[in-house]
Amino acid sequence: MTQSKQKINVFISYSHANIDLFRVFKKHFETQAKLFTNYEVEVWDDEKIPLGSNWHTEIQKALQSSHIAILLISSTYFTSSYIKKEELAKFIENNNKT
Repeated sequence: MTQSKQKINVFISYSHANIDLFRVFKKHFETQAKLFTNYEVEVWDDEKIPLGSNWHTEIQKALQSSHIAILLISSTYFTSSYIKKEELAKFIENNNKT
């Protein structure tokens, strides 16, 4: 009997000033996430936004469906008003509705 894996949606938030560090982190995180035998980890970041899409809408949909948010904090992270108002605040708001 095959047991289905529980899906976990992970949202990664980062400053574009740190895109190189983000890509290194994401590569290693996805490698480690494959080790979970009972879970299917789906990682979402803004590089998955289709060209020509409304990026704000795509980010909000991903935030709404995420179970976990990973915040790659740096000196430039909190200088982004979009991150503070539209990512971090929305994730906290969505997860306080229990």
